[in-house]
Amino acid sequence: GKFTLSLPSNGVLAVTYVGFSTKNVAVNNQNSIRIVMEEDSEVLEEVVVVAYGTQKKISSTAAVSSMKTKDVAQKPVINISNSLAGRMAGVIAKQGSGEPGADGSDLRIRGVATLGNQSPLVVVDGVPRDFSRIDPNMIEDITILKDAAAVAPYGMAGANGVVLVTTKKGKSGAPVLSYNGYIGFQNPTRITDQVNSYEYALMKNEAAMNAGYPNYYAYSQHDLEMYRKTCAGDPDADPDRYPNSNGLRDLVQNNSVITNHNLQLSGGSDKFQYYVSLGYSYQEGMWSTTDYQRFNVLANLSVDATKYTKINLSLGGWHEKKNYPGADTGDIMYQAYRTPPISAIQYSNGLWGQYVGKSLFGLTYRSGYRQEPADQLNTSLSVEQQLPFIKGLSIKGVINYDPYRVKKKKYMTPIPVYTLDASQTPYQYMEGFQGPEKPNLEQSFEESVSMTYQGMINYSRTFGKHTVTGLGVIEAREKNVWNMNAKRLNYNINIDEINAGSSDPADISNGGTSWKERQVGYAFRLGYNYDNRYMAEVSGRYDGHYYFAPGKRFGFFPAFSLGWNLREESFMKDIEWMDKLKLRLSYGESGNLAGSSYQYMSDYGFGNAVNLGGVPTMGMWENLQGNPNITWEKAKKFDFGVEFSILNGILSLEADYFYEKRSNMLMAPNALVPAEYGIPLSQVNAGRMHNQGIDLSLNFNKRINKDWMISAKGTFT
Repeated sequence: GKFTLSLPSNGVLAVTYVGFSTKNVAVNNQNSIRIVMEEDSEVLEEVVVVAYGTQKKISSTAAVSSMKTKDVAQKPVINISNSLAGRMAGVIAKQGSGEPGADGSDLRIRGVATLGNQSPLVVVDGVPRDFSRIDPNMIEDITILKDAAAVAPYGMAGANGVVLVTTKKGKSGAPVLSYNGYIGFQNPTRITDQVNSYEYALMKNEAAMNAGYPNYYAYSQHDLEMYRKTCAGDPDADPDRYPNSNGLRDLVQNNSVITNHNLQLSGGSDKFQYYVSLGYSYQEGMWSTTDYQRFNVLANLSVDATKYTKINLSLGGWHEKKNYPGADTGDIMYQAYRTPPISAIQYSNGLWGQYVGKSLFGLTYRSGYRQEPADQLNTSLSVEQQLPFIKGLSIKGVINYDPYRVKKKKYMTPIPVYTLDASQTPYQYMEGFQGPEKPNLEQSFEESVSMTYQGMINYSRTFGKHTVTGLGVIEAREKNVWNMNAKRLNYNINIDEINAGSSDPADISNGGTSWKERQVGYAFRLGYNYDNRYMAEVSGRYDGHYYFAPGKRFGFFPAFSLGWNLREESFMKDIEWMDKLKLRLSYGESGNLAGSSYQYMSDYGFGNAVNLGGVPTMGMWENLQGNPNITWEKAKKFDFGVEFSILNGILSLEADYFYEKRSNMLMAPNALVPAEYGIPLSQVNAGRMHNQGIDLSLNFNKRINKDWMISAKGTFT
C-alpha cells in the first residue's frame, strides 16, 4: 500500500508484516521510498510434505506433524523408528526389544483404533517402503499425516495414519563435503536386583519354617556359612560348590559399542543438483555373539533438461548383517532369570554350570549361530513437464524399482554342560549335553521385487487474492515374491553346509513358494485459498486391492477440510503481539486392509496325505471356509485443530481434537456349526470401535543474540 510519514532525515524505517521478514530502510533524505517485502521462509514459506506433494504450512488445512533435518539425526539410534517418540504430537512408539537388528519401535498414530493391523503406512520419497533402516543423516524431514484430509489420498491404506519420509536432495551452490559420526558405549539402564546365594539359602530355610517343617531346612549352618564366605569373597570360600551366581550380572558385558559414520557431498548449479551420501552403522549386543552392522548409500540427482522439463533420479539402498547365537534371545533371558544364585553359571576352571539341564553360557556362546544378511535397493526415475500453454499446469511420471533379498542361516549344535561332582577330591566336572544330539542346519532365501508406477497432473495458480490448486494421481503397484528353504538334521561331521547333512529322507526337508501382490488407485486433491485467509480442500481416492474378491475390490474414500486464518482478518490487525491464529476442520473416510489376502477364498493345505502301496502320496485338504463378502475396514475421521503463534514466533501452540469411528473389523462369526461340518467358519466384518482424544505441541524459541538461542518443545497425546 501507499503511506505518508514524517521522518527524520537520518532515521531508519522498520517495516513489519505477518508472514514477511522485517525490512529496515535508511531514509537518507529521500522523499519517495519504494519498499518490496520478502516472504519469511520460517512463517509463510514453511513447507510441509503431504500426500504426493507439498503445501505451505500457512495454507494447509490438514493435521500434520513434522520433524526437520536438524532434529532427525540428533539421537544416537541405529533404527530411526526409535527417534520419533515424544517428538511429534500424536505419535506413540513402543519398543518391544533392545536386541540389535530387532529393536525397531511399533508406531501408533493417535492410539489404537482397530483390533486388526494397527501400523501406519510408511512412504519414503513418495513410495511405500520401509524407513527403519535409512541412515538418519540422509533424511530431510519426517511428516506424520493424522486426519482424514491428510490421509484420504492413500485410500484403504491410510486409516492408521501415514508416515512420510523425505530424503535429502542437492542444492545449487559450491560443492559441500560434510562428515557426521559418533562412537558410544551402551550399558543396561537398570539390571534387576536379585538376592545373593546366602540370602537365597536363608529365605529357603525361612520358607520351610513358615510351612511348618522346621526340621527340614534346605541348608545347614555349614552350608549357610560357606555361601556367606563366597558372597563376601573370603579367601577360604568354595565358589564351585557354594556359588553366588547372578544371571544378568554374569552374562551382560559392559560398554557395548554403538557407532555411526556418515559422509555427504552436495552441490550443483541452477540446472543440475546432486546429493551423494555413504553411511556405516554398527551396534554390539549385550553379549559378544550378537551384533548388527549396516551400510547405507544414497544418490539423488536432479537435472533441468529444458526450460520446462525436470528429471530426477534417485538410487539408494542398504546392506545389513545380523549375527545372533543359535539359541533364541528369549531362551537366553529366561535362563538368566530362572537360574538361582546357588547354581553355578561358570566354574572357577572356566567350564559352564547348568540348571535343570540348561547352561546359560552354553546357550549364549556354544549353541551355534544365526546369520541374516539382507540387501535393499530403492530406485526412482521421475520426469516433470511444465505445460507453458496453461500457466501453473504440469504433469509428472514416476517409476520405481525396488528389489530386496534376505538370506537366513541357522546352525544349531549340541551344547556342552557340566555338573560338579563334589564327592571326589579334586572335584570332577561331569560333561553332558543339551539341545540337539547332532548339529542341525536351516537355510532360507527370499527375494522380492516391488514396482510402483505413478502418473500425476498438478495445477496451481493465483488470480489476485484467489489461489486454486489441483492434483490428480494414477498409481499402480506390483510386488513379486519368491522364497526357498532347506533343512538338514543329524550332521555327523561339523561342516555347516546343506550337502554335508544326513542323507536319511527323514532328516531332509525342503520348501518354497511364490506369490504376487497388486493394487491400483486414483487419487485427487482440489484446493481453494482466498488471500491466505479462507481455505477449503476436498480430496479422496478410488482404490482397489487384490485382497478382495473380484467385483468387490474397489472403494471410494473422500475427505473435505476447511481452514480460517483469523489473524488475517481486519479486526485482528491491531493485535501486534499475535503472529498467527488459524482454525482447521476436517471430516472424511479412509480404509485399512483387514485380515490377510485371499480370505474370500477357501484355504487349502497340501502335503503327504496318504500312503498308497507303501508310497507317500500328496493330497489336499480344506483348512478354512472362504468369505466372498470380506472387505476393508472403514474409518470415519473428524478433526478440529487450532494453530497459534505469538511474539514473533517465540511461543507457538498447535492442538487438535480427533474422533474416529472404525467399522468392518474382522471378527469370528457369532455362530456355531457341528463338528461334522469339518472346518471352521471364516471371519466376518462385524467389529466396531470408537477412538477419540487430543494431541498438542508447544514450542518456545527465543534468540538471545546472533550466537545464542533457547529452544524447548513439548508434546502431549
